[in-house]
Amino acid sequence: MRATAVDYQEFIELAQCAPTQVDYETQVLERLHRAVGCDTVMFARQGRPGEVCFGGDIIPLKRLAERFPIYTAESMGPRARLIAHAGGIASESELFPNLDSTHFYQELLRPSKAGKLLFGVLSWRGQSIGLVTFSRSCGSFGEAQRTTLRAALPTLSMCELALRSTARIPHPSIAWALSAREREVLDFLRLGSTNREIAAALGTSPRTVRNQLVSIFRKLGASTRAEAVAMSLSP
Repeated sequence: MRATAVDYQEFIELAQCAPTQVDYETQVLERLHRAVGCDTVMFARQGRPGEVCFGGDIIPLKRLAERFPIYTAESMGPRARLIAHAGGIASESELFPNLDSTHFYQELLRPSKAGKLLFGVLSWRGQSIGLVTFSRSCGSFGEAQRTTLRAALPTLSMCELALRSTARIPHPSIAWALSAREREVLDFLRLGSTNREIAAALGTSPRTVRNQLVSIFRKLGASTRAEAVAMSLSP
């Protein structure tokens, strides 16, 4: 299966607008399933697997959930190395150097006959915050699929952080004053994101983000990033 283009802006919109985590996962995974080309795709987060496995049931979610802490412990070291040295992309044998001896392989991968896996590590400032996992019953993932996933990881990571944040603009007067894109920038500002990180997530440039921040500061009457965040959350 051939990798196809991904509209990363859709991920941002879904993270902002999807009514539930399940709705977000279902729609994003459907797009990744089509873009990368795989049998199944799913998220995994700190301490638990995602709630959706899109595309089939090669990997049994119930079994994965029961043993997830063990599988997570086995992968933490390799995940950290991948963030630093491999752009956050790995096959099952790359993520688990001694794959055959792991509980993950013995209890889940071998019985499910998933064949080949491709992992993308969601990360924030050098720390792993989750995984997105693709599986195929046969056939390896090639460089085209890796490239597509690698390009999507910054946006997926930022969306993950946005979904974890409970901060919202509570006052209609502020929401009315800012444009839709300025509200997006402010959402990421609350997470402590840099201009470069915001630009990567929104598909723009750091210069554009800087100009948007100038506009936000002017409209809110703020002089710093911290003031803008505080004013957006205060009457």
